[in-house]
Amino acid sequence: MTDNYPEPGKRPLSSTTPMIMEHADGSFYLAAGGSGGSRIFGAVFQTILNLGWGMDASAAIEYGRVHDQLYPTMVDTDEVLPPYIIDTLVGKG
Repeated sequence: MTDNYPEPGKRPLSSTTPMIMEHADGSFYLAAGGSGGSRIFGAVFQTILNLGWGMDASAAIEYGRVHDQLYPTMVDTDEVLPPYIIDTLVGKG
């Protein structure tokens, strides 16, 4: 058994989120992904959302992130996010 073998109560040593997306007609749209720790899935997902909201690839990657950490329980935001986004999140608890 390896150190990174999944089992209850253990955390993986690393994470990956490879994604390949297609248009509705099956043609290629995007390949994205990353490797690292607990922030990777959210970062890739938020980048894809940003593309869907009309940002170009560079802007979508550079835009600030929100990270919801399961353990320890905390929410972290990048300082470059517009204050109204952070204020709205704080207001929702």
